Amino acid sequence: MLKTHIKYLLDGKLPTEYFCQVQGSLYITGFETWDFFSYYPGIEPFKITVERNDEFIKKLDKALDEFCFQVVKIIKRLKGGA
Repeated sequence: MLKTHIKYLLDGKLPTEYFCQVQGSLYITGFETWDFFSYYPGIEPFKITVERNDEFIKKLDKALDEFCFQVVKIIKRLKGGA
């Protein structure tokens, strides 16, 4: 959407709504940086390189561990285990 692309160009920073997605990508890949890119035909593209937020990624890692632990517990329970 043109309106959105222009907002990205004017703001010049990673859109807040993509923070978790970009940090999650950095977490999964182990990369140190991630390029966020927006394109609209006929308008200058928007590209910003985002660095890892290690504090966020530590919290994400902990939350994912807890989530997986809970999933395993539910699966065991559904299969008739404790």
